Amino acid sequence: MKTISDVQKGMRDAAAWLEEASRDLSDLQFSESKNESVDFQRIQSLGKRYPIQNHSLGKKKSAVFKKQYLTLLAALLQVEPAYTNEGWLFLQRIAAGGGANLALSSLQVDAAMLTSEHLDIFTAAVSQAGMGDALLLDSLLLCLLVQGGRPTWTYISGLAEMLGCTENRLTLLSGLAVAAAKKDADKLQVVLKSCNEVDLTPLLPHLIPIQGYLLFRQDDDTVCLLGDGNTPIPKQVSRKLKGISVPNLIIRDACFTKNQLVISGEKSGHLTMERCSVQNIQLQKDQCFLCSGFSEADFTDCIFQELSAIDTAIDFTNIGLATFHRVQFKDISVAAPTAWALRVNIRRPQFKSVTMEKICSPQYWYYGANPASAESCSYKNCRGMTSCLPENFKKSK
Repeated sequence: MKTISDVQKGMRDAAAWLEEASRDLSDLQFSESKNESVDFQRIQSLGKRYPIQNHSLGKKKSAVFKKQYLTLLAALLQVEPAYTNEGWLFLQRIAAGGGANLALSSLQVDAAMLTSEHLDIFTAAVSQAGMGDALLLDSLLLCLLVQGGRPTWTYISGLAEMLGCTENRLTLLSGLAVAAAKKDADKLQVVLKSCNEVDLTPLLPHLIPIQGYLLFRQDDDTVCLLGDGNTPIPKQVSRKLKGISVPNLIIRDACFTKNQLVISGEKSGHLTMERCSVQNIQLQKDQCFLCSGFSEADFTDCIFQELSAIDTAIDFTNIGLATFHRVQFKDISVAAPTAWALRVNIRRPQFKSVTMEKICSPQYWYYGANPASAESCSYKNCRGMTSCLPENFKKSK
């Protein structure tokens, strides 16, 4: 198997881009130059404020495993002395996102004392947990961030060999890292399309804190928009969700604010929205949120709040089957005498653990075109009339 040096040229070209991306937040900027001492206390504080959300390290992994995983990454910082502040900050953000409560100074000691026997044990545990790709991708990103040289490439090459990573797979992982570093959506799409039977999409959340968001075509039938759960999606990006030309649309961890959001698709298509927020939108015309044209739509752990319009604030229309699970509708209002605050023109709507609060309209605060099913749902402090509101929606005080 060829070493990482076969792909290091493209990565070196991207190193400056990744360093710049890591400084997008002014709070994360360090005044020190390279080779200065590491301020672990400050780094841990900053890293916990900006965790890498949805990192696979946090998915039912033990504390022992998390320490092994992070020690392998910390060891990379021992072989590369430059820009260690940025490197340790990135490592702390991974730890915070993965739910690992470890002192960086302790990880530094463990990494410095890492033996070949420990290396074998730790990489075997990572491989058994199916986290080999995640570890290599994090290592590549960390390498770019600290502008790693030959010692870093050698270390990553050794990890790849111990994890049984093929040259082709390592090249794909390197492509993901470079695409994120350059914020190059086209390159990211090329990498994903070249994967064939290798599914790298579970690794994409690792890239979002660097990229900010990812909008890409996963395959011929699916477009994905992935956010970081905090940063608003730019207006020019959200506009692309209107009239999607492929059947399926997946939106996860995306925040939409201030501007109208229109999501429309094919009648045979499927929409998935998970952990998204649509909030703080006030319009004098048009809907704050319009979703139309899908055969099926699933909304899970989403929140719609602080939306106001003249005629209709939220409009679900021309959708076949739609499920709402753990969705909140709050502080929604309209002004026109014949307005609908929340319009549900869905053939088969299904609600589970849905709450509605402070939805107000001179006419209908909830207007349903068809009967709906509901389980463990409630509403309170809503003003106006209703049409086809399920009986199982409990009015709470």
